[in-house]
Amino acid sequence: MAEVVDSYDDVVTNVQVFNQGLDEGEGLEQQLSYFRAFYYIPEKNAVGPSKFVGYKGMNATEYLRKNAELDGRVTEPVLAKWFEPVEEASNEGQLVRRLTRMLLHEYGKVLNARARFNVPIGWRLGDGAAVHSSQGTDATANVTQARPIVEVFWRAYLGLYPEDQRALAEKIIRHTGAQAKE
Repeated sequence: MAEVVDSYDDVVTNVQVFNQGLDEGEGLEQQLSYFRAFYYIPEKNAVGPSKFVGYKGMNATEYLRKNAELDGRVTEPVLAKWFEPVEEASNEGQLVRRLTRMLLHEYGKVLNARARFNVPIGWRLGDGAAVHSSQGTDATANVTQARPIVEVFWRAYLGLYPEDQRALAEKIIRHTGAQAKE
């Protein structure tokens, strides 16, 4: 049997590997509609299923090879050390659900009707918690009044390279300036 993760950092790594594995076209994307328990990593603005992210050193090839012997019922109690369920109706739940649906949509898949979502213990939108971009810089986003989709875009922006952030900011400025002239 595969070894379960023993740290939050293991989970963060596995979520990254999971999302990269989807792009590698090894067949992992065919499993997307079967996953039920998704875990959100705010630092990466990414999700991954418990059956993948709860096992140490997982990758797409290993997952597909061992799929039959892997069990989310084994990983979920371990992941509960660092994550808690989020109410679907909450802003956090809506954010994670939308992000997950967008991910599945990219691969022509739909969310399992029994899907549920988990976030790091104590994490909340608009709580002033630091968000870490891929460049390792901290940014704080207080979006208490904003809809969850705004948070999705903000976190996606933080994940861009600095030159792409500047290019996007310039486009937004040009667009809003053009609208102001109309």
